[in-house]
Amino acid sequence: MQVLLIEDESQMRNMIRVYLNANDMVVTEAENGQQAVEVLRLQTFDVIILDLMMPVMDGFKFLEHYSKSTPVLVLSSKAQTEDKLRGFDLGIDDYLVKPFDLRELVARIRTLTRRAESSVQPGQLVPDLQLMKASHSLLVMGNPVPLTPKEFEILELLCRRSERVYTREELLVSIWGYDFEGDVRVVDTHVKNIRDKCKKAGLAYNPILTVWGVGYRAGSKG
Repeated sequence: MQVLLIEDESQMRNMIRVYLNANDMVVTEAENGQQAVEVLRLQTFDVIILDLMMPVMDGFKFLEHYSKSTPVLVLSSKAQTEDKLRGFDLGIDDYLVKPFDLRELVARIRTLTRRAESSVQPGQLVPDLQLMKASHSLLVMGNPVPLTPKEFEILELLCRRSERVYTREELLVSIWGYDFEGDVRVVDTHVKNIRDKCKKAGLAYNPILTVWGVGYRAGSKG
């Protein structure tokens, strides 16, 4: 497994690298977001571990520049809900507060990569949408549409069970996990982004419908 570790503290990087190496993970290091951007131009990874407080380009700025779909796990001493919500709005997949147990870090990395490796057959979900789990990509009428990992997972879940209505709380637990401490409004933000991107790509119908007083379900052509 290839891991990109973006962290400015050398002792922290060394500690994480040694432990991940012992768990069959190959770690590439970057000291800040700018270095990471350069690395990502040359290499792909299975997961990205990201610190938020760094010089030159911090974690938030990196997320604003980063457009690929590799799962991102944030490690940060910033435990405030506002920081977590901002990170999730920018497309991160998990958030672990420092100090942390290295065993938990490995468990979370493996959970993220298992999600990314599970497969979905394209063209089998709803009209004009093709979701490819292996590449974490979406095609709208054959045209690629960039989605963050969380946006992809929400759309995939709704499309896979297109007859079901999911409450915001169910989506939050299914996508972010039971231990997410943020506001359910993060679901609304991601749904709006999905709708806007699909509409801009020319999709003729709303891919996610609001069921007032309940939650969301997959849309359809007619």
